[in-house]
Amino acid sequence: MIAGWSSGLDEGFIGRTYRSCGWVLGLVLLFLWGLGKFQAMWSVAAGTALGLGVLRGFEWLTRSLVRPGQAPRPRPMVKVVALKLPAMALLIYGVVRSGWFDLAAFAGGVALVQIVIFLKAVGLFLVQRQEDQHPQAGCSRNGIG
Repeated sequence: MIAGWSSGLDEGFIGRTYRSCGWVLGLVLLFLWGLGKFQAMWSVAAGTALGLGVLRGFEWLTRSLVRPGQAPRPRPMVKVVALKLPAMALLIYGVVRSGWFDLAAFAGGVALVQIVIFLKAVGLFLVQRQEDQHPQAGCSRNGIG
């Protein structure tokens, strides 16, 4: 844990991350469409779908494993692992076989999710740091003050 960092990661962080990724993906696709890069649009969208699928898998796995006062349920985890990898492979196969594959755009789509998560975490850190340094300046996180 970072010194002076009280976690701003709440229950809704992942949901907001999905929404942020959707907005950023929409802007990237609009930009690529304006440039006429239709091949890259397909690859970025597929890469982002893969990145979001991985994130959703981790979210589900974590929620299954970490339950206060309850033992983890291994049976559903086996199903997720058994279904997740073939689904990811099928997505990659479909993108490559489509003839519209752009490796750099696909990698950018996968990285888009990681970049959004990183920027959201940095933003939370900076807001917390600002509140710690100047507790009376600006608004508090709950909108009061």
